[in-house]
Amino acid sequence: MDEIDLKDVPFTGWLEEAIPALCRMDVKCIGMAAILKDGGVATNFWEADTNDMAAMGYRFMEEGVLNTLRANGRELKEIIDNAEREENGEGIEP
Repeated sequence: MDEIDLKDVPFTGWLEEAIPALCRMDVKCIGMAAILKDGGVATNFWEADTNDMAAMGYRFMEEGVLNTLRANGRELKEIIDNAEREENGEGIEP
């Protein structure tokens, strides 16, 4: 395998923070996922079984949903409010 100069890797700083943070915890297993520039997804796991992978996948999905709700909360509330008004026969606000 070719040597990699970590100074040239854009996420080295993130790893330098993430690894010590994990070392301070009682870690059972680790999973990593990366979106590749070609659109593919790379994953790597240490000591993770199928249930662990499912739990990690759920957590990724949960974070994505929560971030979407936070980013679009006002717009989503407006859509819901308008739908409720429409159901009640009221006019929709522009």
